[in-house]
Amino acid sequence: MATADLTGRDGHIIAQALATTYALIGSMPAHCQEDSNRHDIARLLRVMLGAEWKVKAHDLRHVISEAEWSGAKAPLRRDRFEELA
Repeated sequence: MATADLTGRDGHIIAQALATTYALIGSMPAHCQEDSNRHDIARLLRVMLGAEWKVKAHDLRHVISEAEWSGAKAPLRRDRFEELA
């Protein structure tokens, strides 16, 4: 899929979306998690972000559950991006 850089920061937005999706999938009940998708997302992030991909991906994501929005203080689990070493 070849696209033009529409926003001037497409790569950042895509990496942020992938990092957030990775965390959201990990927050779902075990029987609903798509491990192959999480693995592939981790591979994509490693290529996009380079050697420090785990730290960068952790910093990129914004995972806020409905409870956090409402003030109920029940955040989603935040994974540490350890699918690939």
